[in-house]
Amino acid sequence: MTSRTEFTDYEWATDMPATDLKGPEEQAITLALNDMAFASVLATPVDLEAWAVGFAFSEGLISRISQIERVDQSPLRHGLRVQLTMAPHLAEQAMERRRVGASTSSCGRCGSADEGLMFEGLRQLPPSELPSMADWHRLFEALDQASRPGLHVALGLDPGGSIVTGVDIGRHNALDKLIGKGLQAGVMPAAGLVSSRCSLELIQKSVRAGMTTLGTLSHPSTLAVDTARLCGLNLVCCHRGQRLQLLSRGRTPSSLFRR
Repeated sequence: MTSRTEFTDYEWATDMPATDLKGPEEQAITLALNDMAFASVLATPVDLEAWAVGFAFSEGLISRISQIERVDQSPLRHGLRVQLTMAPHLAEQAMERRRVGASTSSCGRCGSADEGLMFEGLRQLPPSELPSMADWHRLFEALDQASRPGLHVALGLDPGGSIVTGVDIGRHNALDKLIGKGLQAGVMPAAGLVSSRCSLELIQKSVRAGMTTLGTLSHPSTLAVDTARLCGLNLVCCHRGQRLQLLSRGRTPSSLFRR
């Protein structure tokens, strides 16, 4: 049985400035397409250009980074505005998707008007190998270094062995930042590790981005596991770094020739 600490009194911090409490920073971030507000999320105001690019791609607003002509940031009364400049027809298509109910936010796709929108962008991934144990150890070491109180971390290992990091108060935002950095660099991580639970939205974003392996520290939802298996995504439950449990196995190059 787990022992409990015997508390004797409150530690009073009601007069301490919030900035001294070591909590995560959070602001309202509005994404605008050209001059039209598309969505507002609560996010950590770092790497916002990468977040905007990753969000636009993982939500199907763009199909390649070259469709974004410019990214600008400006202050709002209670937060920040990140504006993506793109061709008018792309912005209009995105706004139409929003109008019919693709209600996306930092909390995911809950609220979508149509069930099909919740599964949009899923596809069969190409054959892939599993990351080595050395790769996982590198990811966990990077996770220890990147972890901050109250923040989610999404880590990626690109084909060259470099670690890419997305950090945010929202788990979806952290993964969007990771995907955005991959798009900006022109090299998408092959393997990712998220410091959160894994639901359908994280599987969908990973598959759309072309990542072939996703590790999660806690148990994924049953729908996430089933979807990963259908798409051929290597899905690994890392059990808080204690053991690796392979829940979904993508195709390997050799398996294509087996009968």
